[in-house]
Amino acid sequence: MLNPEAIDREIKSLEKLQIRLAAAIRNAPKGTVFFRSSAKAGPVPYCSGAADPHGKRRKINVKDPNDAKLLRKLKDKKFAGHVLPRVRKNLRILRAATAYRPLSRSFLIEQGEPYEDCIPRFFGRQADNDEFDMLEERQNPYHPEQMNVCDELGAFRSKNELLSAHVLDDLQLRFKYEAPRFTPYGTKYPDFTVLHPVTGELRYIEVAGRMDDPEYRRDLYEKLEAYAEAGIYSGVNLLLICIDPHKGIDLAAIRELIRGFFA
Repeated sequence: MLNPEAIDREIKSLEKLQIRLAAAIRNAPKGTVFFRSSAKAGPVPYCSGAADPHGKRRKINVKDPNDAKLLRKLKDKKFAGHVLPRVRKNLRILRAATAYRPLSRSFLIEQGEPYEDCIPRFFGRQADNDEFDMLEERQNPYHPEQMNVCDELGAFRSKNELLSAHVLDDLQLRFKYEAPRFTPYGTKYPDFTVLHPVTGELRYIEVAGRMDDPEYRRDLYEKLEAYAEAGIYSGVNLLLICIDPHKGIDLAAIRELIRGFFA
Protein backbone atom coordinates (compact mmCIF):
# COMPACT_ATOMS: atom_id res chain seq x y z
CA MET A 1 0.00 0.00 0.00
CA LEU A 2 1.25 3.48 -0.90
CA ASN A 3 2.61 5.61 1.91
CA PRO A 4 1.77 9.17 0.70
CA GLU A 5 3.07 10.78 3.90
CA ALA A 6 6.57 9.50 3.17
CA ILE A 7 6.47 10.94 -0.34
CA ASP A 8 5.15 14.29 0.90
CA ARG A 9 7.96 14.51 3.46
CA GLU A 10 10.50 13.71 0.78
CA ILE A 11 9.12 16.41 -1.52
CA LYS A 12 9.20 19.06 1.20
CA SER A 13 12.76 18.09 2.13
CA LEU A 14 13.92 18.27 -1.48
CA GLU A 15 12.17 21.61 -2.00
CA LYS A 16 14.06 23.11 0.93
CA LEU A 17 17.32 21.62 -0.32
CA GLN A 18 16.67 23.03 -3.81
CA ILE A 19 16.23 26.54 -2.39
CA ARG A 20 19.47 26.31 -0.38
CA LEU A 21 21.49 25.00 -3.32
CA ALA A 22 20.16 27.66 -5.71
CA ALA A 23 20.96 30.39 -3.15
CA ALA A 24 24.49 29.01 -2.67
CA ILE A 25 25.11 29.19 -6.42
CA ARG A 26 23.55 32.64 -6.75
CA ASN A 27 25.53 34.16 -3.88
CA ALA A 28 28.87 32.54 -4.73
CA PRO A 29 31.73 34.41 -6.48
CA LYS A 30 31.87 34.27 -10.27
CA GLY A 31 34.09 31.66 -11.85
CA THR A 32 35.03 28.10 -10.98
CA VAL A 33 37.73 26.09 -9.26
CA PHE A 34 39.80 23.23 -10.67
CA PHE A 35 42.88 21.30 -9.59
CA ARG A 36 46.18 20.51 -11.25
CA SER A 37 48.51 17.77 -10.09
CA SER A 38 51.94 18.72 -8.82
CA ALA A 39 54.69 16.21 -8.17
CA LYS A 40 55.72 18.05 -4.99
CA ALA A 41 52.48 19.45 -3.60
CA GLY A 42 49.87 17.05 -5.02
CA PRO A 43 46.60 18.60 -6.28
CA VAL A 44 47.00 22.40 -6.51
CA PRO A 45 43.84 24.57 -6.70
CA TYR A 46 43.39 27.12 -9.49
CA CYS A 47 40.47 29.41 -10.23
CA SER A 48 39.21 31.17 -13.33
CA GLY A 49 36.95 34.18 -13.52
CA ALA A 50 36.87 34.68 -9.73
CA ALA A 51 38.40 37.75 -8.02
CA ASP A 52 40.17 38.51 -11.29
CA PRO A 53 38.89 41.37 -13.51
CA HIS A 54 40.62 39.86 -16.55
CA GLY A 55 39.02 36.46 -16.11
CA LYS A 56 42.36 34.66 -16.27
CA ARG A 57 43.30 31.46 -14.53
CA ARG A 58 45.43 31.84 -11.46
CA LYS A 59 46.80 29.67 -8.69
CA ILE A 60 45.04 29.89 -5.33
CA ASN A 61 47.25 30.45 -2.32
CA VAL A 62 45.57 28.39 0.40
CA LYS A 63 47.70 30.08 3.07
CA ASP A 64 46.18 33.47 2.22
CA PRO A 65 42.95 33.94 4.28
CA ASN A 66 41.13 35.65 1.41
CA ASP A 67 42.12 32.95 -1.07
CA ALA A 68 41.20 30.22 1.40
CA LYS A 69 37.75 31.78 1.81
CA LEU A 70 37.41 32.09 -1.98
CA LEU A 71 38.40 28.44 -2.43
CA ARG A 72 35.80 27.29 0.08
CA LYS A 73 33.03 29.29 -1.63
CA LEU A 74 33.98 28.06 -5.10
CA LYS A 75 34.08 24.44 -3.92
CA ASP A 76 30.65 24.86 -2.31
CA LYS A 77 29.37 26.38 -5.54
CA LYS A 78 30.77 23.51 -7.61
CA PHE A 79 29.21 20.93 -5.29
CA ALA A 80 25.84 22.73 -5.35
CA GLY A 81 25.95 22.84 -9.15
CA HIS A 82 26.56 19.09 -9.21
CA VAL A 83 23.72 18.22 -6.82
CA LEU A 84 21.02 20.71 -7.89
CA PRO A 85 20.10 19.00 -11.22
CA ARG A 86 19.64 15.68 -9.41
CA VAL A 87 17.41 17.30 -6.79
CA ARG A 88 15.26 18.88 -9.49
CA LYS A 89 14.99 15.56 -11.35
CA ASN A 90 13.96 13.76 -8.17
CA LEU A 91 11.32 16.39 -7.45
CA ARG A 92 9.84 15.97 -10.94
CA ILE A 93 9.65 12.21 -10.44
CA LEU A 94 8.02 12.45 -7.01
CA ARG A 95 5.49 15.09 -8.09
CA ALA A 96 4.57 12.88 -11.02
CA ALA A 97 4.27 9.95 -8.62
CA THR A 98 1.80 11.81 -6.40
CA ALA A 99 -0.36 12.63 -9.44
CA TYR A 100 -0.36 9.01 -10.60
CA ARG A 101 -2.94 7.07 -8.58
CA PRO A 102 -2.91 4.25 -7.87
CA LEU A 103 0.88 4.37 -7.75
CA SER A 104 2.54 1.13 -8.83
CA ARG A 105 6.03 -0.11 -8.13
CA SER A 106 6.60 -0.45 -11.87
CA PHE A 107 6.08 3.32 -12.24
CA LEU A 108 8.94 4.09 -9.87
CA ILE A 109 11.15 1.38 -11.38
CA GLU A 110 10.68 2.92 -14.82
CA GLN A 111 12.04 6.22 -13.48
CA GLY A 112 15.39 4.54 -12.79
CA GLU A 113 17.66 5.26 -9.86
CA PRO A 114 17.52 6.59 -7.25
CA TYR A 115 13.83 5.87 -6.68
CA GLU A 116 14.06 2.18 -7.44
CA ASP A 117 16.02 1.97 -4.19
CA CYS A 118 13.40 4.07 -2.36
CA ILE A 119 10.44 1.81 -3.18
CA PRO A 120 10.40 0.13 0.27
CA ARG A 121 10.29 3.51 2.04
CA PHE A 122 7.38 4.76 -0.09
CA PHE A 123 5.39 1.56 0.20
CA GLY A 124 5.68 1.15 3.93
CA ARG A 125 6.70 -1.52 6.38
CA GLN A 126 5.65 -4.73 4.65
CA ALA A 127 7.87 -4.07 1.64
CA ASP A 128 10.87 -3.65 3.94
CA ASN A 129 10.10 -6.91 5.73
CA ASP A 130 9.81 -8.72 2.42
CA GLU A 131 13.02 -7.20 1.12
CA PHE A 132 14.88 -8.08 4.32
CA ASP A 133 13.65 -11.68 4.27
CA MET A 134 14.83 -12.11 0.67
CA LEU A 135 18.35 -10.83 1.34
CA GLU A 136 21.06 -13.45 1.04
CA GLU A 137 23.84 -12.70 3.54
CA ARG A 138 27.56 -13.41 3.29
CA GLN A 139 27.46 -12.83 -0.46
CA ASN A 140 30.56 -10.62 -0.75
CA PRO A 141 32.81 -12.44 -3.28
CA TYR A 142 35.95 -10.47 -2.40
CA HIS A 143 38.59 -12.16 -0.22
CA PRO A 144 36.50 -15.13 0.96
CA GLU A 145 39.56 -16.44 2.78
CA GLN A 146 39.20 -13.59 5.30
CA MET A 147 35.92 -15.01 6.67
CA ASN A 148 37.78 -16.88 9.38
CA VAL A 149 36.42 -15.48 12.67
CA CYS A 150 33.61 -17.86 13.61
CA ASP A 151 31.21 -18.80 16.39
CA GLU A 152 27.53 -19.71 16.71
CA LEU A 153 26.47 -16.53 14.86
CA GLY A 154 28.45 -17.52 11.77
CA ALA A 155 31.68 -16.50 9.99
CA PHE A 156 32.94 -12.92 10.03
CA ARG A 157 35.96 -11.05 8.68
CA SER A 158 37.12 -9.59 11.98
CA LYS A 159 36.74 -9.84 15.72
CA ASN A 160 35.24 -6.32 15.74
CA GLU A 161 32.46 -7.39 13.40
CA LEU A 162 31.81 -10.58 15.37
CA LEU A 163 31.49 -8.64 18.64
CA SER A 164 29.24 -6.06 16.96
CA ALA A 165 27.04 -8.91 15.72
CA HIS A 166 26.70 -10.14 19.31
CA VAL A 167 25.62 -6.66 20.40
CA LEU A 168 22.93 -6.66 17.69
CA ASP A 169 21.84 -10.14 18.74
CA ASP A 170 21.69 -9.12 22.43
CA LEU A 171 19.50 -6.14 21.48
CA GLN A 172 17.23 -8.54 19.57
CA LEU A 173 17.76 -6.72 16.27
CA ARG A 174 17.37 -8.79 13.11
CA PHE A 175 20.41 -8.39 10.87
CA LYS A 176 22.05 -9.80 7.76
CA TYR A 177 25.84 -9.82 7.37
CA GLU A 178 27.35 -8.62 4.07
CA ALA A 179 24.06 -8.71 2.17
CA PRO A 180 24.28 -7.13 -1.32
CA ARG A 181 23.14 -3.52 -1.79
CA PHE A 182 22.87 -2.19 -5.33
CA THR A 183 24.19 1.35 -5.95
CA PRO A 184 25.02 3.44 -9.04
CA TYR A 185 28.66 2.54 -8.32
CA GLY A 186 28.01 -1.18 -8.42
CA THR A 187 27.03 -3.73 -5.78
CA LYS A 188 28.28 -3.00 -2.26
CA TYR A 189 28.19 -5.22 0.80
CA PRO A 190 27.40 -3.36 4.05
CA ASP A 191 28.75 -5.06 7.16
CA PHE A 192 25.23 -5.26 8.62
CA THR A 193 21.79 -4.70 7.13
CA VAL A 194 19.37 -4.32 10.05
CA LEU A 195 15.58 -4.27 10.14
CA HIS A 196 14.27 -1.48 12.37
CA PRO A 197 12.03 -3.18 14.97
CA VAL A 198 9.46 -0.34 15.05
CA THR A 199 9.38 1.36 11.64
CA GLY A 200 10.37 -1.72 9.65
CA GLU A 201 12.82 0.29 7.52
CA LEU A 202 16.20 -1.07 6.47
CA ARG A 203 19.23 0.46 8.16
CA TYR A 204 22.91 -0.21 7.67
CA ILE A 205 25.97 -0.45 9.91
CA GLU A 206 29.62 -0.26 8.87
CA VAL A 207 32.32 -1.24 11.38
CA ALA A 208 35.59 0.54 10.50
CA GLY A 209 38.52 -0.93 12.40
CA ARG A 210 41.61 0.00 10.36
CA MET A 211 41.32 3.76 9.96
CA ASP A 212 45.11 4.09 10.30
CA ASP A 213 45.49 2.31 6.93
CA PRO A 214 45.33 4.86 4.02
CA GLU A 215 44.12 2.24 1.51
CA TYR A 216 41.42 1.07 3.92
CA ARG A 217 40.26 4.68 4.42
CA ARG A 218 40.12 5.29 0.67
CA ASP A 219 38.00 2.18 0.11
CA LEU A 220 35.68 3.22 2.95
CA TYR A 221 35.23 6.76 1.56
CA GLU A 222 34.42 5.34 -1.89
CA LYS A 223 31.89 3.00 -0.28
CA LEU A 224 30.24 5.90 1.59
CA GLU A 225 30.03 7.87 -1.66
CA ALA A 226 28.30 4.92 -3.35
CA TYR A 227 25.90 4.65 -0.40
CA ALA A 228 25.02 8.35 -0.66
CA GLU A 229 24.18 7.94 -4.35
CA ALA A 230 21.80 5.12 -3.35
CA GLY A 231 20.07 7.22 -0.66
CA ILE A 232 22.00 5.82 2.31
CA TYR A 233 23.35 8.62 4.50
CA SER A 234 25.54 8.47 7.58
CA GLY A 235 23.55 9.49 10.65
CA VAL A 236 20.23 8.97 8.85
CA ASN A 237 19.97 5.32 7.83
CA LEU A 238 23.66 4.41 8.10
CA LEU A 239 25.64 4.04 11.34
CA LEU A 240 29.42 4.23 10.96
CA ILE A 241 31.28 2.75 13.93
CA CYS A 242 34.96 3.72 13.91
CA ILE A 243 37.14 1.66 16.24
CA ASP A 244 40.55 2.87 17.36
CA PRO A 245 42.95 0.09 16.27
CA HIS A 246 45.29 0.96 19.15
CA LYS A 247 42.65 0.85 21.90
CA GLY A 248 40.43 -2.00 20.82
CA ILE A 249 36.66 -2.32 20.87
CA ASP A 250 34.46 -0.79 23.59
CA LEU A 251 31.34 -2.97 23.65
CA ALA A 252 29.47 -0.71 26.07
CA ALA A 253 29.99 2.31 23.82
CA ILE A 254 28.95 0.35 20.71
CA ARG A 255 25.83 -0.87 22.50
CA GLU A 256 24.83 2.70 23.31
CA LEU A 257 25.56 3.85 19.72
CA ILE A 258 23.37 1.12 18.25
CA ARG A 259 20.63 1.56 20.87
CA GLY A 260 20.49 5.30 20.13
CA PHE A 261 20.51 4.73 16.37
CA PHE A 262 17.42 2.54 16.60
CA ALA A 263 15.67 4.52 19.34
